[in-house]
Amino acid sequence: MQTYAELKAAIIDRSHRKDLAARVPGFIRNAELEIHRRLTAFPKEVEAPLTLVAGDRFIDLPAGYGSPLAMWRTAGGERCDVVMTTAVQLPASTTAGPPACWAVNGAKLAFDKPADVPYILVFRYLQTVFLSDDAPTNELFARSPDLFFYGALVELADFCRDDRNLSVYAQRFAGLLRSVAAEAARSNAVPLRTEIAAALGARGSYNRHGVF
Repeated sequence: MQTYAELKAAIIDRSHRKDLAARVPGFIRNAELEIHRRLTAFPKEVEAPLTLVAGDRFIDLPAGYGSPLAMWRTAGGERCDVVMTTAVQLPASTTAGPPACWAVNGAKLAFDKPADVPYILVFRYLQTVFLSDDAPTNELFARSPDLFFYGALVELADFCRDDRNLSVYAQRFAGLLRSVAAEAARSNAVPLRTEIAAALGARGSYNRHGVF
């Protein structure tokens, strides 16, 4: 398996469930979400230039957004911190001015006040590239396609209430997660979440929130 299309075909072939072909992309996406929660090998840190237009206090999140890190206003080559907070704690003013605080609010970046003039911002975040027909591979999939394969099979077996195969696939998925985590730790390629060892120490069952 080297591409998203080949992954989908392999899942259908293993499961013998051509009737579920339309659901396979969803099974893959759920598996990717679980992989993202368990590993930090997948996201990468990027910076994106954004423009907050005059009179507005919202900007759409960039494509591939995973989780926020920092933001700055830029002017004359200098950067000025814009303070990150939560959507609940973000103050809201109707008086226009330069953005001082921001938060992720749903699918948007929200600011504490509408901009009095256009502002150029730099948004640093962890980017997550999901597999799709337009993005048929990525670094982690190229290295460990079987991780995605068994993760998606876990989702499929759970959907079908196939307890026998669910147990087999979940154990294989958990073992691959451990293997990928250990490989990343040895190479020092990426930091690992501290809960990896504890969370994957003993597996034998699966719930809809992950392999536990």
